[in-house]
Amino acid sequence: MSAVRKRGFSLLEVLAVVLILGTLGLAAVISLRPAGALCVDSASQVVGEALRFARSEARRHGEPRAFRVLPAAGSIEVFEPDPAAATTAFGASVNDPLTKRAYQVDLRDLPGCARIAIADTPPPFAYTGLAGQRTSVAFDERGEPYLLDSGVRRALSSGQVDLQLDEESRAIQLSSIGRVTLP
Repeated sequence: MSAVRKRGFSLLEVLAVVLILGTLGLAAVISLRPAGALCVDSASQVVGEALRFARSEARRHGEPRAFRVLPAAGSIEVFEPDPAAATTAFGASVNDPLTKRAYQVDLRDLPGCARIAIADTPPPFAYTGLAGQRTSVAFDERGEPYLLDSGVRRALSSGQVDLQLDEESRAIQLSSIGRVTLP
């Protein structure tokens, strides 16, 4: 009786092929994601981090810190409100703990984000008892968001920073208790 040898693949060879095909498939899926989506995602992270940083600095120092959106410039900044002003006005820059420079970020300088826009209609922050919306929010020593308007403290009723690049958009939410939510 002659021995007939069957030809086939070992389990190890099949697993190697599946691993290679899976890796190639993953790379294809990642590369198919539009660059605009990656840009808007990274800009959303930057805005969320800046809001959280302003809030944590206010709590850490026991003094107000504020966050401002500058839609025309495509930038954001964290600052100390002027304690002598009757409004939440710019007092002094707050330094980024890593770069030791003023915490100001031009979102258009992020990779692939040269055309990103911060929506300015309507402005991002609405306050209780105040008509219209504003582009800045302050955080008190407890981390609660507010606005000083003609010497009157106004509680934040809603906050949403909208970012857009081409057909991609994201909304970063700030709740009335200071919670930041990213999409």
